[in-house]
Formats: sequence, C-alpha cells, structure tokens
Amino acid sequence: MSQSMAKRAGLAFSGGGLRSAAFCSGVLRRVLQQSLPIEYLSSVSGGGYTASAYLDWKFRHDQQDNQKWHKIFFEHMRKHSGFYVNWNNPLYGCADLFILVFVVITVSIVLPIVNWFPFAMPMAVIIDLCFGNILRADFQCRRNKTNNSPSTGGTCSPVNLVIPMEKTEVLFAVLIFTFLVLSIFNYISGTRYKTFCRVLGNAFGFAFLMVFLPWFIEQYLYVTALWVNGLVIALSVVIWLGFPPLRDKAALALIVYFYAYVVKWKIFKTPVLSIQYTTTTFAIALWISAILIFLGPILGLIQQGALNTFNRYVVLNYI
Repeated sequence: MSQSMAKRAGLAFSGGGLRSAAFCSGVLRRVLQQSLPIEYLSSVSGGGYTASAYLDWKFRHDQQDNQKWHKIFFEHMRKHSGFYVNWNNPLYGCADLFILVFVVITVSIVLPIVNWFPFAMPMAVIIDLCFGNILRADFQCRRNKTNNSPSTGGTCSPVNLVIPMEKTEVLFAVLIFTFLVLSIFNYISGTRYKTFCRVLGNAFGFAFLMVFLPWFIEQYLYVTALWVNGLVIALSVVIWLGFPPLRDKAALALIVYFYAYVVKWKIFKTPVLSIQYTTTTFAIALWISAILIFLGPILGLIQQGALNTFNRYVVLNYI
C-alpha cells in the first residue's frame, strides 16, 4: 500500500444510542490525534450524534481540522454528555427539558394531526354521497321517549331502532369481496398490474372501513363509546411509545378511527363527544379543513424544520 493511500481514512459509525455515540467519539478522537484526513464519514442512529456534531463543528471552523478546536470540541462533549438535559444547572436543565418535550410533541403529535385529520371532513362528504342513503335506510327511529317526537339527528338512541339490514349487508359484502379479489390479483399478477391492483384494492379496503366502522359504532357503541374511545387511544399511545416498529400502524389505526367517527357524525347526524351535528357546524368544520389542507405543504415544511431544529439542538447542546 502506498504512503498516500495509508494516510486516507474513512469512518463508519454504527448505531446503538448513547453508548454508540460515546464509543464513536473515542474512535473519532483517536483518529484525529493521528492526524489522519477523514475523507468519508458514514453514520446511523446513535453514531450520527457524534458524526453530525463533529461535522457541524468542522463546518463552523472553515472545514479545517486542528488540535485547538478538537480539544474544545471533546471537552464540550464530555461536559454536556448525559440523557438529553444538563442538570448541573437546574434552571438550564428545566428549560432544556421544556424545549425538547415541546419539540417532540409538536413534531410527533400536533403537526401529524394537523396534516392528516383535515381530510376526514371531505372524506365524510364523499362517503355520505356514495353510501349514506343505504346506511341511513337501516335506521328507522321510533318516537323518542323523552320528547315524544321523531328524531332526525342527535337525540335517537340505538336502543330504540328498528334495523332491517339486507341492503347494508350486501354493501359490506360487495366492498370486502372486491378488496379480497384485488388483493389476490395483486399477489399473483405480474409486475405490470401490481400497482393498479394494490391501489384499487386499498381504495376498496378503505371504503369498507369507512362504511362498516361508522355503522358499527352507531349500532353498537353508542352507549359505551366514551370508554371504548379511551381504550383505543390508550392502547395506541402505549404501542406508539413502547413499540417503535409499530408506530406507523398505531398512528394509522388512530387516523382510521377518527375518520370513522367523522363519517358517523356526517351520515347519522348523532353527537360525537357531545358535539351535536348541525349543517352550520359541519360547514364550519369543512371550511377549516379546506384551509388546513391548503396550508398542508407549509405545515410539512414547518414539521421538517422543527425536526431539524430538534436534532441540531441536541447536537449543539449535548454532543
């Protein structure tokens, strides 16, 4: 090996959380002490903390390596090492904790809700136009016992419903059968038709959920909806926090569940979380949804910017 080749270095930092960041910092320090020029640096997960911190410091020093700022860099890393917040100064630690928690909640909860949930209102309108009459035909309300008048929305209890289910059963069967057929075709078909079958199959599957779940909620969960909602949300949060590989599925389950309640609110016009359905209320919600959908690209940039701010804050202050 030539002398020039021997002085070239490439580093790959593996993952492993803070342990990986600490180990990689030792490797990096030894390489820099040997004055080896690092031409390539690759990192993942925990190793990215050390790699991004080093590259950020190097960028702020005209991309030049020298022992002076290396010493300051590693002293800064050692001084601020810990689980995200520096409790050597309690006030500083409390401020750090508030900022980190606020950014995490904003990036992981608030902005995804704002980005995804506004589509529930137009979805409810589409489902109502396509299937609303079929679903409503199965619910013939008897006279309400409290005011002795027929209910047209919001005061009818499912206990007092007469439910012929023939049309609804046919609708459910057609949607789920079409979804299964398209799923089978997606599995056995060639590459040419896979995308078409997958997209169309997902559309029919989602349509089935948006028809069946609102009907099921209105039919069976009217009385127990409060504790059922709490249980679903609690399980989703536990899965989201405790099982990272299942976070996408937990978030998708919450979105579908929320969409189902909005569709139920539109089709059956019964209360959701004590919010009575009126034409004016739904129109206001629809306008708000339209505005949020229009602002979606901007909110997406804000979400990405907040995530970058969070990562940069961690790197600059704690690594």
